[in-house]
Amino acid sequence: MTVMERIEELNRERGWSLYELSKRTKIAEATVYTWKRQNKTPSIPVLEKICKSYGITTYQFFAGMHSPELTDEQNALLAKWSLLSEEEKAAINTLFDLFTNKR
Repeated sequence: MTVMERIEELNRERGWSLYELSKRTKIAEATVYTWKRQNKTPSIPVLEKICKSYGITTYQFFAGMHSPELTDEQNALLAKWSLLSEEEKAAINTLFDLFTNKR
């Protein structure tokens, strides 16, 4: 299951359209439809905003996908990520940027 398929699944469960998701998240409708049309994946900060509108954590979002692509280690990281404050997430992202830019 792709991220967009999961978003569509959660929308169906709630009776939402992509337009409704756009309104609730304040993400431009064109952006949401572009993800679907071009099979793009929203960034993690945007995905967090989407999850918040659903009333779930990013961990719950990915856990609901039953994705074999995520390892136990990745699932554990997502679970921890969902517990962090916005400031802590920003600090971790800065650290990730430092490590990934070295390569």
